[in-house]
Parts: sequence; structure tokens; C-alpha cells
Amino acid sequence: MWYWRENGQFEKGSKGSGVKDLQTNLNKAGAKPKLAVDGIFGPITEKAVTVFQKKYGLKADGKAGSYTLASIKFGGKLPEMTVPDFTQKKKHFKEVTDLNRQNVASYEKMQEAIANLAKVASKEVAIASKSIRDNRKLWVEIDGYVDAVIDRQAEFDAELLKNPKNAAKLVKECEKIHKQVISFGSSNISPNVHKALASMDAVEKKLSSTTAFLKSERKAINKRKEE
Repeated sequence: MWYWRENGQFEKGSKGSGVKDLQTNLNKAGAKPKLAVDGIFGPITEKAVTVFQKKYGLKADGKAGSYTLASIKFGGKLPEMTVPDFTQKKKHFKEVTDLNRQNVASYEKMQEAIANLAKVASKEVAIASKSIRDNRKLWVEIDGYVDAVIDRQAEFDAELLKNPKNAAKLVKECEKIHKQVISFGSSNISPNVHKALASMDAVEKKLSSTTAFLKSERKAINKRKEE
């Protein structure tokens, strides 16, 4: 167990089993000269801490606070979360889901407006409507990925100082899920959006009496980006 001073760090003059652990970890990290593991935080131990801090961009004060201790135990600079904060992305996905709902409503109104048009027009609008409805289920799946990353990022924050190796593993997991989100959106959601818009391009050629209505709805849909 660590032996903590009142200020929560080891510094020159500290003694105990915690200092032994610190000296052991400094030796593992390549301290030169190799430290005697005697549990006494003397000038040589202080210098080894300072050298380590300078090497890895930490505040070089020769004192082993919680961040320095964790870095030394890890054997280098602590891992950093490389995936963007998915808490904010979740908010974005919720907003996009609402846009999806509005888009579905627009396509349904347009489908009703052209109910009496030729078979081609009716077919194309149905395709567009189905594509956007399908995206609603896909956004639910995306939400599952988002929750998975948020859980791991919360675990990363909890593990960073006490278990940096596990924190590094969590970073890799978040990176993997992030790539899955991007790939999933590109291969599933975007094609449906593009298919729906392409169908409406075909429908517009068949419409004459409802041109003004279609332009109004299409303008609204184009502003609601689901990607």
C-alpha cells in the first residue's frame, strides 16, 4: 500500500512502503543509476523522479503526486482518450433522429399528394418513404454504439490513474467502436438518404399540378441533414 503524506504526494523526506513501491517502479522505468529500494525518499530518488517528469512532459518538481505516480507505475506518459466525447455526439444523434421523424412526415405527405399520379411516381415515392423509415431503426442501432462508447469513456476516467493499462485498452475499444459508427453510417444510413432523394428526383419529373408543394417539401428535407 502507498504511504501518503498529508499533502497527498511523496517528496524528499517521505518514508515507508509507498516509497519502496515508487523506487521499484522507477527502476522498472529505467532509472539511472538504479535506486536502492530502501523506502527513503532522498536526493537520489528525488532526482530520478525529476528526470522521469522531464522525459514525459510532467511538471518537473521532483515530487511524486498522483499523476506522476500513475505515470511511473505505467512506465511512461499516461494514455489519452483519442475518440471525441460521445456525450456531445449523443445529443447530435437525438437531434438527427428528430430530423428523421420530420423527413418521414414530409415523404408521407408527398406520397398522399401524388396518390393519383402514374405508377412510376407512386413507386418512387414509396421507395423514398421506406428508405427514410428504415433509417429510424438504424439510428436506434447507432444509439447503442454511442452508449457503448460513453460507458467506456466513463470507465476510462475512473481507471486512468489506478489502472492505466486498462485505460489504454479502453481507448482502443473506443477507437474501434468509433470506426464502426462511421462505417455503419456510411454503409447503411447514407445510401438510404441518397436513395430517397434520387427517388424524389424521378417523382418531380412526373409531377406538374403539385410542383409548388413538392418544391416546398423538398427544400425542408434538404435542410434536415441526417448524416
